[in-house]
Parts: sequence; C-alpha cells; structure tokens
Amino acid sequence: MVCGTAPREWYRKRSTLDTIPYEVAQVLGTGLLTAEAHVRSLGYTLRFLLRNSGLAATDEEPEVANSSSTADA
Repeated sequence: MVCGTAPREWYRKRSTLDTIPYEVAQVLGTGLLTAEAHVRSLGYTLRFLLRNSGLAATDEEPEVANSSSTADA
C-alpha cells in the first residue's frame, strides 16, 4: 500500500531527528572502542542529515575510512 509508506517514512526520519540531541550530548567513553563507536554513530547521523537536507546528491556516498589500515603503523 503506497499511502502507508509516506507517513511511516516521515515517522522514521522524525524519530532519527529526535534522537540527535541525545546522541550529541553523550560524552566519549574512556576506552578507544567506546569512543570509536560513538564517533562512528555520529558519522551515520551526519550522513542521514546530509541525505535528507538536499545538500548532497542521493547517489553520492561519503568515503568510508578504513580503521584497520596499516598505513599509519
């Protein structure tokens, strides 16, 4: 049913937007894995905001950093 899709999508996006202030207010954890998870989550949130702002093309994918890269070692 097409009529039910638009409201469901709106509520999903609204729910994501409502969680952003809480996510941003969280402090980084003491461990590296906790901090990495938080920063990764913020990255997903930024991607969501860009995709829904109209500023980025919908087919445009941000580059993904490879955290297991040995180039820094």
